[in-house]
Amino acid sequence: MDVSRILSLQELLTLFENHPSHRHEATGTQRAKATQLFKFAHEVELGDYVLTPLTASETVLIGQVTGDYQFDENLFGLDHPHTRKVGWLRKVAKLDFSLGARRLMSTPPTLVPFDKYEQEVGRLVTSL
Repeated sequence: MDVSRILSLQELLTLFENHPSHRHEATGTQRAKATQLFKFAHEVELGDYVLTPLTASETVLIGQVTGDYQFDENLFGLDHPHTRKVGWLRKVAKLDFSLGARRLMSTPPTLVPFDKYEQEVGRLVTSL
């Protein structure tokens, strides 16, 4: 389901309620998924940082969003059709982040506002 033309969260919630792959889900689950998807498609901006913790190696990939939202079922398959291009900048040790940033990164994989730590991320990107 391409959400690029969905103009409100409420409109997306209605689609989730009626979509065959989401109808069986609890209302709270539908709301959480719809909210994440709406933010990913409409609120993430070019230049925003992307942090991807790599649990096995205790490192974090740092990138910046370089592309607009795209819906492409062929790129990563049906499980991940919602995409944005990211320019990867650096890989750093998770321990290089402050305790607060590490705690925020330990939440389940999701779209988390990291504004409070933007300067910290910028410093890690530019440090050697």
